[in-house]
Amino acid sequence: MKHEDGNRTFWLVLIPSWVLGLYLLWAYIHAAGCPPAPPTSAADLFLPLLVVFLLYAPFASKISIGKLLSIERELKRTRDDVENFKSDTRQHVATLTSVATAARSTSALYANFGSWAQGQQDTVTVPQPTDRKKSAMELKILHTLWNKQINKFASLLPRFTFRINAVSPEFLEFREAGNRLIGQGLISETDEGQFFLTDAGLRYCGDHASEFSEDMWFEGKPIDPQKLQVVLSLLKK
Repeated sequence: MKHEDGNRTFWLVLIPSWVLGLYLLWAYIHAAGCPPAPPTSAADLFLPLLVVFLLYAPFASKISIGKLLSIERELKRTRDDVENFKSDTRQHVATLTSVATAARSTSALYANFGSWAQGQQDTVTVPQPTDRKKSAMELKILHTLWNKQINKFASLLPRFTFRINAVSPEFLEFREAGNRLIGQGLISETDEGQFFLTDAGLRYCGDHASEFSEDMWFEGKPIDPQKLQVVLSLLKK
């Protein structure tokens, strides 16, 4: 269709241009004779140059139109390539988003605040913790419980509790570290499988908080100094 439009434009330019050009050529020959006399001034060259221009102009126009059509085809090809690239990019982004969503879901954290009542705490038997060096996972559990307990429940009641999803890649290591901490009497576990600090665990964290790294679950905030003092004073009673 575009090729036909280009040909139609060419003929619309060719016919009037050649008619006018041939007419001016006839007029020039009629005035100058045949063969025409050599031009004596710039004015004598104007009419022949005009005739040449009118006869050549349609072909120059066709060349320009051809270039424009070629450029337009290249632009269309480029637009198609860009659209394909955008489509592929959207698919990749959608895939990455799905993977990220799945990763977040497999490492989802569950928090349950205030589910451990004081009456239940009185029945807990707390063995003495060992002096064994804690693993990174054990310290991460203790740090999370200590940080959240102080910032959220400085009165130490209720106790902050949490667990991680069973499909998390860290779950097995989390459970093993938790069981060791339970065996040492530093944490205990609710019926829902959520860990919380025992009184012994609170005292241990107060004495060994300097051993904690920045690693913890949830978005950690610095411990409030005033709340820390409240907790430390309660632990001394």
